Amino acid sequence: MKRLVRHFSAGLLALSVAQFAHAATPHTVVLVHGAFADGSSWDRVIPKLQANNYQVIAVQLPLTSLKDDVAATERAIARAQGDVVLVGHSWGGTVITEAGQDKKVKALVYVAAFAPDKGQSTAELADSYPAPPGSAALAKTGDGFLYLPPEGLAKTLRQTCRLRNRNCWPLRRVRSAPLPSAIK
Repeated sequence: MKRLVRHFSAGLLALSVAQFAHAATPHTVVLVHGAFADGSSWDRVIPKLQANNYQVIAVQLPLTSLKDDVAATERAIARAQGDVVLVGHSWGGTVITEAGQDKKVKALVYVAAFAPDKGQSTAELADSYPAPPGSAALAKTGDGFLYLPPEGLAKTLRQTCRLRNRNCWPLRRVRSAPLPSAIK
C-alpha cells in the first residue's frame, strides 16, 4: 500500500508539472523539504523529473526560522531558469506559501504539506487538527529547537525505509527545527 501511495504521489507531482513539459523555455522544479529532513529526501523524485527534461533544485533549508527558510527558497528561485514550480512537503508547504509570491513561480504543489491561509501561522494550522502520532517522540534542545531522537525517527519515519535498512536517510540524519511558537 505504501508503495502505491508513493507512486501515486510521484504521479500527482508529474501531472502538476506536465503543463510545462513542452514549453520552449526551460522550466525549473524547486523542491522544498520538511522539518527533520534535508534536500536529499527528494532523491527518488529528482531523477524522474530530470528524465523529463526539467531543471531541478532541491533547497537545503537551514531550519532556523521561517524567514531563513523562505530566504533560502527565494535564492533557489532567483537562480532557477524559466518558470518555476515550487513543491513543498510538510513544513516545506509553509515555506512555499511565503516564497511563492515571486513572479517566476507559476504553480505551488503541496505534497502532504502545511498550506496555511493568509495570516495563519503553521502552529495555528497544526493546532486545528489532532496531534500526529509522531509528535509524542519530539524532544527539545536547550536553545528551543525541536528534534526527533533516533528512537523517534525509527518509529515515525520507518515507513520510508525498508524495515531492516538502518542506513536510510531518515535514520541517518537528525535535523532540528524551530519550536512551533517561533514559527509565525
